[in-house]
Amino acid sequence: MQCSYRMYCEGAGNELPTGYCEEGWYCVGASDSPNPPDGSGVGGICQPGYYCPTGSVQMVECPAGQFCASSGLSQPNGTCDAGYYCVLASSSPTPGDGSTGDICPSGQYCVAGSSSGENCPPGTYANFTGAEAITDCLDCVPGYYCEGHGNAWPDGECQGGYYCPGGDNTSTPADTICPQGHYCVPGSHEAVRCLSGYYQDETGKASCKICVEGFYCDNTVAPVVLYNSSYCPAGHFCPNGTSTAYENPCPAGTYMNETGAKATEDCVPCPGGYYCDEEGQTTYWKLCTAGFYCKSGAASSTPTQSTEEADVCPPGHYCPEGTAQPEKCPLGTYSSATLLTSAVECLNCSAGMHCSELNLTAPVGPCDPGYYCPHSADTRHLLSVHCRQLLRRGQCSAHPMPSRHILKRSWFRG
Repeated sequence: MQCSYRMYCEGAGNELPTGYCEEGWYCVGASDSPNPPDGSGVGGICQPGYYCPTGSVQMVECPAGQFCASSGLSQPNGTCDAGYYCVLASSSPTPGDGSTGDICPSGQYCVAGSSSGENCPPGTYANFTGAEAITDCLDCVPGYYCEGHGNAWPDGECQGGYYCPGGDNTSTPADTICPQGHYCVPGSHEAVRCLSGYYQDETGKASCKICVEGFYCDNTVAPVVLYNSSYCPAGHFCPNGTSTAYENPCPAGTYMNETGAKATEDCVPCPGGYYCDEEGQTTYWKLCTAGFYCKSGAASSTPTQSTEEADVCPPGHYCPEGTAQPEKCPLGTYSSATLLTSAVECLNCSAGMHCSELNLTAPVGPCDPGYYCPHSADTRHLLSVHCRQLLRRGQCSAHPMPSRHILKRSWFRG
């Protein structure tokens, strides 16, 4: 009878098999040796990639995750190295043939004894081969997302309106929505606070809205979510995009006693008789200096704005304190000087001349023939007593006369 599988029958006349095939060899029957030579047809030595326990009838493939490096093994040499995976019949701890195993592929990691790679988790990636542990998986790049498992590279740039901080917080392109008061351009790794002068009352936006006129948006203390929580203060104006409360004061010569002004045109000119010499005034209280007039928009107590609105008191006029419109020198007076402060500073009309109009800078002219004009004459024919008749006698003059020549009623009797 032929010697049984796994057994060998040494010599002749055996009633029973001699024993089991030796470890590291296999016996397929009719073997007369515990370690039959290769090519004998009855067994052979165990080849690399395989192992043969005692009494093996055939070579056993080295199991997944292990390697069998040499011939004649009764058991595997050990586990596959970290950074590699070993499938059946691997003869190396670091296989590279792709059929019995290989280096751990990108996007995966392989601990020691791996039969296949483990995928890097969402939010991570591995752009290299041979990763040995989950800690070798790289956190997703800030500004990018790593969706799903086994990423060899980040999937793409974070989309606008969202931000991707990196790591396991960035597994999808829309994991972290941009909050109110912020904006997130494509590829953002964090939400960016809207600049002063802008606001954002919505989430998930890639840009901010410009602050509305009449309001200001200051991000110094906190993100600006609602523009209408900050009215432009009195004394100031706020066009579109105003960033701070006091960015645009009303100019000198104006004031603003209400909130919400939108443009410099909203600032009110300082009223007549007053001046506003400071920027950002909310009211007026300072009287124009005597010798000057402040009709509207005066920016100084002594304005020289060379306009009809505010300037020095002109010739022929006088301006007491708080003058809105220059006062005219009265009849019988004149003045060629500026900066007069009261009517008494207007000059009396010279004798023989008449000042029959208001706000004169010089007398109008001489008294009419047949009349005479003393000082401060306010008409060109001050006195008429039949002077024409007396002129023929040489007793009346159209020019100033000494007081002793003033005509008396007795001269005209008879």
